Amino acid sequence: MSTNLTTLLTQTRDYLDEPTASRWSDAELTRYINAGLRQLQSQIQAANEDYFLRVEVATAAPGSCQLAFPSDIWGNKLRALYYYDNTTTAVGTPEKVYPSSLESVYDNLNVSGTPLGYTIHAGFLRWAPLLQATGTFRFIYAMKETALVNGPDTIGQIADEHTDCISLYAGIIARDKVGAPTTELKSMYTNRMAQIMNDIQPTDPIVFSQEKID
Repeated sequence: MSTNLTTLLTQTRDYLDEPTASRWSDAELTRYINAGLRQLQSQIQAANEDYFLRVEVATAAPGSCQLAFPSDIWGNKLRALYYYDNTTTAVGTPEKVYPSSLESVYDNLNVSGTPLGYTIHAGFLRWAPLLQATGTFRFIYAMKETALVNGPDTIGQIADEHTDCISLYAGIIARDKVGAPTTELKSMYTNRMAQIMNDIQPTDPIVFSQEKID
């Protein structure tokens, strides 16, 4: 993926018929672009839950009772969690950690009840009992896009051919802010989103016999 903030700003200004900053500053449009980025990721995630799927491992020491979630997790989209006992690498046969086995260390957090699913408490996953040995956890989760700040900052996961929708979204917000017409941009946005939702649908795997591969 290579679409950067500078490109998105240029596209947005094209939609606004303002090639040079006058009514809308780059800082203002950057905020709208990041809103469009969040919106597009949300729509793609809802249509294809595997699109942003990532795997990350983290090691926990004996006696510990909490482990930080990956910092780039999208919302609470932790799809699965596996534990590898007495190792610092995710090798061998793991044990799947089910939501019902997680515990929030309630005495320390002053909360009650049993979590219904994987839960974030101040950015940490908490479990019980305490680990008896060093262990490694493998997180399978949806990874969020990082907000764009500087011109060279690039979109991390969304395909380049879909990022024009972000500029359209930003243009709509910008025009709405000043009471300018948005009908044309909204129509373009609706059509593009329909195309994107079709593009990102998962495909059936192509299977070849091993003899043909060899």
